[in-house]
Amino acid sequence: MEKKDTKTVEAQITHPKIRSVMKINTERETRISNRRYAPRNCQKDDCDTKFIPTDSRQLYCCEQHRIDYNNDKRKVVDKMERDFTNHVKKNKEILVKIYTSNEYKSKGSIHLSVLNYEGYDFNFFHSTLIENNTRRELKVCYDYGIMLADSEKQLYKILNKQTHGF
Repeated sequence: MEKKDTKTVEAQITHPKIRSVMKINTERETRISNRRYAPRNCQKDDCDTKFIPTDSRQLYCCEQHRIDYNNDKRKVVDKMERDFTNHVKKNKEILVKIYTSNEYKSKGSIHLSVLNYEGYDFNFFHSTLIENNTRRELKVCYDYGIMLADSEKQLYKILNKQTHGF
């Protein structure tokens, strides 16, 4: 990086406020810290490089290793979010399929065995609500919710947000 002389920069700018700001900025660019830090090992898993940090917060020997580490960390989080979203979407598709079926329309409920057969996973949903009329727990996947209607018979009821307004 090329050093700029503060006086040269001041001569190019005529406004006094801008000139003072530029003077501070150019001085900041040319300052070098007098602090010295002990050598460290790079924190990237597959790097054994020992380096002298320029800042007490520096953990990696180069910028690319810092970027690689953060990208790897983000991939783990993204995978968990993607897996959750895929499970919830699958649950919603199952609820829509059952809700629009003739069997469900005629009976008004569905047996647990049908939900299991279709692959519904009760562990994945967006939120839980308490249904106003029955005071039962409603597990919501997008615009559809499912609740236990009869525990002895293992019957479940599916509610649509548009028709039931939960």
